[in-house]
Amino acid sequence: MNFDEEYERHMERLLNEDWKSLIKKAAAPAIIGGMTLGGLYTGNRLYDKIQKTKEGNVPIPIISNISSEDSDNFDYDQPAYNFNQPATPNKKVEPTKNQVPPSELTNDKVITNDLINFILYFESHKMYKAKDDQQFTLFKNKMDGNIEMPGGITANGIEDAKRLGTLPKDYKMPSQMSKSDVINLLKNSIIPAYAKAVDANVTVPISLRQKQALISFAYNAGIGALKQMINGNEKDPRLNQSNYRGVKTEFSKWNKVVKYQDVKDPKTGKIEKVKIVTIEPGLTKRRTAESKLFNSSQ
Repeated sequence: MNFDEEYERHMERLLNEDWKSLIKKAAAPAIIGGMTLGGLYTGNRLYDKIQKTKEGNVPIPIISNISSEDSDNFDYDQPAYNFNQPATPNKKVEPTKNQVPPSELTNDKVITNDLINFILYFESHKMYKAKDDQQFTLFKNKMDGNIEMPGGITANGIEDAKRLGTLPKDYKMPSQMSKSDVINLLKNSIIPAYAKAVDANVTVPISLRQKQALISFAYNAGIGALKQMINGNEKDPRLNQSNYRGVKTEFSKWNKVVKYQDVKDPKTGKIEKVKIVTIEPGLTKRRTAESKLFNSSQ
């Protein structure tokens, strides 16, 4: 059974009709195959590709395993405002009846089982399919090297929750937890931290589904990434400039990961550690689903 068949089967079982249709529509246009920016070649071809990236010819945002406390800490080649891709034209939009200040959308309305299932599906398919009493242990994420618990709970997520007051300062991640334990931690402590981050940083009215989409994004990409995605200026208006139309474009930019690779310079013979930026198909699918969720009618 391939990934999309599993996707359909488990959405059918766990999610209600509204969320199923949103996520199913989001998955359809997603990129299935990986695509490398900077190249994964060897020798001269790899070096040439990397040099072009280093020289700024590939200005893209990167999801990196660093603290999300502040956007200034992010390891970006170039700031988001330098993207060559123009902003989606802004058309002044008045708030709808479903859109209110983010803080008015309280956790009991926003942090639902549907949202937790949405996050678990994209963060950990293994846990998503597991029984509530199945036990999980800490592991090293092959993509970014983070030590985390299935469900996407990383050390950075724990620190964000401590800093934002949804976890005690002395909390330590256990070496083993059941699925139900992880869900309770997500629902009561981790996700509320990212809900607070959305409340603190989004300055325009949003709907329930829009807040859920932004929480999912912040949980996965970090609070610094959330700030960069929503804060623009007159020339590059984003969500906080009431550019609701542009959010789809902004979501789509955040599907890259960064790795480092030792490469030999063919001219000098020196080994240089260079950054390789790749588009990750799973992140592409998630960003598309979050965009669809954000642009739903609720």
